[in-house]
Amino acid sequence: MSEGSKNGGKLGKTFLDQILKKIDLVLINFFERDEVKAKFDPKFSAKFAAKYFIQSVIGAYYYDSLLINEEPKLSEKERKKHVGLCVELFLNGISKK
Repeated sequence: MSEGSKNGGKLGKTFLDQILKKIDLVLINFFERDEVKAKFDPKFSAKFAAKYFIQSVIGAYYYDSLLINEEPKLSEKERKKHVGLCVELFLNGISKK
């Protein structure tokens, strides 16, 4: 890990890119499962769904951290609640049931 910041952070960026690609693949594979795919509108590809879901989870805190140059400080309970709300919104929309 101590080598990650050397050479302009190229090694660290490589590891990060590999991790993000793995997350993308896990989500894409999930959305391509027949039982999951059957629940979604066919105009949305599995890749689009995966990318959109990831953006909904990290978006608010990531962009705020870029603007104020500060890491988001969320407790484990707050993170679980945030991800849970993102999953619910993604799957069910914002309308009341």
